[in-house]
Amino acid sequence: MATLTLRGLSARDMPAAGKLVASAFFADPAFRYMAPDPEERRKAIPILFAAGFDLDLATGATIVGAFDGGALLGLASWFSGGGPGFPVLTAAGRLFEGLPILAYPRVSLRALRLQFKIEAARPRAPLYLKFLAVMPGAQGRGIGEPAAHEKTGYGQAMAAGSYTARASATTERRPSSAYMT
Repeated sequence: MATLTLRGLSARDMPAAGKLVASAFFADPAFRYMAPDPEERRKAIPILFAAGFDLDLATGATIVGAFDGGALLGLASWFSGGGPGFPVLTAAGRLFEGLPILAYPRVSLRALRLQFKIEAARPRAPLYLKFLAVMPGAQGRGIGEPAAHEKTGYGQAMAAGSYTARASATTERRPSSAYMT
């Protein structure tokens, strides 16, 4: 593995972040729920998540990227302090502000429905790890862990209690994860 460069992502990085998440989670049950048609998923998810990460940044999230040269290979997205996390109602309002996701209203509404479920189940832990994603060709090479540790004190956060959300066939709470249907 080449030497990774870690840095906080900015608004200009959001298209690459959207593409990374769409690629990393293409076959994920939650992503298949949002866009059952693979071609629609391939087109809509990068746009939807770029807009979502942009909103996350504007509402206090920390998003750290792991770069190899200029290529974004991994990212970790956190909300801290037990705050409200993803502002679902604000995101719903933005659906009507001319964002590119208006081209995919069914996918957008399903994504919001899923986010409402996640937010309703999420306890207000000290840290909320919203996404930890690594490009498929780079998975298993230790790229996600440094991104999760950077600027977040991940190990300390796990000791203090944190919360992650992911898709599964059952709903179950665990100290560091929740599984949503």
